[in-house]
Amino acid sequence: MRYLTCPPAQAIGQIARANISNDEGQRIIAKGHRLTAYDVERCVRAGVVLVDIVITESNEVDENAAAQHIAQCCIGPGVRVAAAHHGRADIHADCDGVLRIDTSALQEFNLLPTQTLATILDGTVVQKGQRVASVKILPFAVPESDLPQQHIHVVRVLPFVRTHVGVLIVGAPATHQRIQQTHLAPLLERIERFGAVITATVLCIPDQDMIVNALALLSKECTIVISLSETSVMGIDESIPRSLVAAGGSVIRHGAPVEPGNMMLLGNLHGVPFLAAPGCIRNRARNVVDLLLPRLIADDVPTARDIAGWAHGGLLRGNDD
Repeated sequence: MRYLTCPPAQAIGQIARANISNDEGQRIIAKGHRLTAYDVERCVRAGVVLVDIVITESNEVDENAAAQHIAQCCIGPGVRVAAAHHGRADIHADCDGVLRIDTSALQEFNLLPTQTLATILDGTVVQKGQRVASVKILPFAVPESDLPQQHIHVVRVLPFVRTHVGVLIVGAPATHQRIQQTHLAPLLERIERFGAVITATVLCIPDQDMIVNALALLSKECTIVISLSETSVMGIDESIPRSLVAAGGSVIRHGAPVEPGNMMLLGNLHGVPFLAAPGCIRNRARNVVDLLLPRLIADDVPTARDIAGWAHGGLLRGNDD
């Protein structure tokens, strides 16, 4: 790539290195535009005698083609690339779902000197058509040898697929109605945002055999199971986690470095995600349930390490007293 200052007539087919303006300071040709014969006529009429241009070499790819190529190399399922313009290629969600970013690959990508890739935050709930990432080429052209050839899923959107939620209400019979009144409406509001519905509800007392039977029933009929009770699970020796294991399931993580919502319990039962919701599910304010539900409905169950990573930013109430 070479820079040159020359008369407009010699610049046809080359890239404007800077905005070209008339004597009144009005821009007549934008930086990055490839000049045509018509542009030369405009320059002559405006009294422009010299223009700054960029001449690309045969082994270089112009900024739009480079941006398009790079964006295509870094997308996974659930996203699409818009036509590049001004050296920028935007990436949009192709469905409602959860945005997932390979943050390690993203960081490596941004160590390269000729390009940037910016995204919104990993784990964000997005809507179809929403811009979720953007590739920008910094120079006017990039050597073809610098373009990535390997396809890495840096950006993808996972659609909401686990939409049949089973609810297990655990407590003394006298508490069942109150739990339904305080817990179900906020839960329903949350899952409806992601196209999910409650398809089955079972009431039982804190008895292991009853809970095991209820879990077996719900895991066959539903794609997610959520238990609601008066108090959160305080330890894995309590009736709900013990019953989950007795039913053939496993505990993925008890406790989250997230406030509100420290006392959640996440598990798996024969491939069906299980959530013992903490008491803060009654509150419509943002809490750990709002981090977990979209991931579960998108069939992207967090690991114990994922949840540990939520500590950074996990104080959702900030500096509230």
